[in-house]
Amino acid sequence: MNSTATDVVVFLKRYAHALSAGDIDTLGGAWHAPALVLGEGGAVAIDEPDALVRLLDTECTRLRARGVDDVVLQMADIAEHSPTLATVEVTWRLLDAEHRRIAEERVLCLLSRSDSATARWGFDLYVPDV
Repeated sequence: MNSTATDVVVFLKRYAHALSAGDIDTLGGAWHAPALVLGEGGAVAIDEPDALVRLLDTECTRLRARGVDDVVLQMADIAEHSPTLATVEVTWRLLDAEHRRIAEERVLCLLSRSDSATARWGFDLYVPDV
């Protein structure tokens, strides 16, 4: 695994841990603005912090309502387009409190960072249920 792929996997594992903990601050720091979420309900543009907080809070609430206690990065198929741009097909494994599998969710993401040496990755596009 090259350094870009390693960095992306670390980023995604941190994101999964924050989802599990309902850590809105960490989750929010993983997104760029503007960003776009595409789903069955249409497109949601994320261009201000309040909209992002509402979206992330809704997602954490949805997971808890389904009995999800832990979100684990199951797989990440990473396509590096440049040192600062990557598309990733992610499979999140959703587990209950006894670590039994509830479901798996697949998403397609576009990640970017401002420079390859020091900047952290962030979501620019998030397409759930691919």
